[in-house]
Amino acid sequence: MKIAIFTECYEPVITGVVHSIESTKKGLESLGHQVFIITPDYGKKNLKDEGIIPCPSIPLGSTGYHFVYSFPLKARRIAEEADILHTHHPFTLGQRARKIARGQKKPLLFTHHTQYDQYLAYVPIAKKLAKKVLYGYLKSFCDQATLIIAPSESIKRKIKAYGAETPIETVPNGVEIEKFKRKTLLSRQN
Repeated sequence: MKIAIFTECYEPVITGVVHSIESTKKGLESLGHQVFIITPDYGKKNLKDEGIIPCPSIPLGSTGYHFVYSFPLKARRIAEEADILHTHHPFTLGQRARKIARGQKKPLLFTHHTQYDQYLAYVPIAKKLAKKVLYGYLKSFCDQATLIIAPSESIKRKIKAYGAETPIETVPNGVEIEKFKRKTLLSRQN
C-alpha cells in the first residue's frame, strides 16, 4: 500500500510524536509498504529522502513547530495517490489530509498523541470557553476520521470525553530496546 503520513513536526525536530512517526514509518516499510511523510519545510535542515515531502512553512517562534501556509502540488499528488492518509495532528496538515480523504473517499487515520487540554493553562482568560471550543474542534475533527489511534488508555478516555463517535484503537508507541542497551551488554553477547 501507499501511505501518506501528515505531521506538523518531523526531523530535525525531536519529540515523542516524531519518534512515533519514525517508528511507524520503519515498521510499515519493513512490511513492504511505501510511506511518504508530508511535513513542514525546515529548509537546509530537512532530511534528504524521497519519501519526505516538505511543505512551505514559517517557524512558530522557538517551539520547533512551523505553520504550513502552502500545500505544494507534489504533496497533493502523493496524498491523492495514497491508499490511506494518516495524520498525527488535527491542525493545518491534518485539515489538509481530512479534506483530501473526504474528496477522494479514502480512509483517514488520526493518531491522537497530545493532551491538548493541558495547553489551556496558557490561556489567560475564559478558560471554560476555551475548553469548550477546543473539545468541540477536536470532536469535529475526530468524527471525520475513519479510525482514531490512541497511544494509551488515558488518551482514549480523553477522546471519549470530547464525545467523539469514531472507533478508537489503543496502540502503544513502540520502544526500540536496542537503543537502550549498554555497549558492555552488547559486547558480552558477542
